[in-house]
Amino acid sequence: MTAEEDILSSLEKSQTARAQAVEFVGLDDLELDDPTIADIKKVAQQDFEKISGIIQQDANLKVHIKRHFAAQEDKKHKYSVVLHLDYPGNHISIDNVIEWNLKEALKMAMKELESRINRIFRNQGVKARDSPRSYSAKRNDI
Repeated sequence: MTAEEDILSSLEKSQTARAQAVEFVGLDDLELDDPTIADIKKVAQQDFEKISGIIQQDANLKVHIKRHFAAQEDKKHKYSVVLHLDYPGNHISIDNVIEWNLKEALKMAMKELESRINRIFRNQGVKARDSPRSYSAKRNDI
């Protein structure tokens, strides 16, 4: 195996690992149709790829979704989304983003998570990103 093939193989494995790093809790209990579930998973995966690009380390995201039933039968239900992001040495949680629309609740929670990660890296600088997967050792010295 040449060096280029080895690099491509490791990139494919990394992308596969990132794709499997999003875990949903409670999504099956909501009794949603398949296109809606696929759309929710797509939104979460796309936003998680942005976040893992910022972190530049392997990370796991747990998305906990819960439906809150309305008091009256003709009223809309609310959805709450809780996110737990784990990456080496850190754990970040986003608590109870509640919204009528599940997709909007997920987008709001993911945006809040991304903003919190950006704030962490802005305040801690390179120390927050220091990992063996850095693209260059020079960047770690900044």
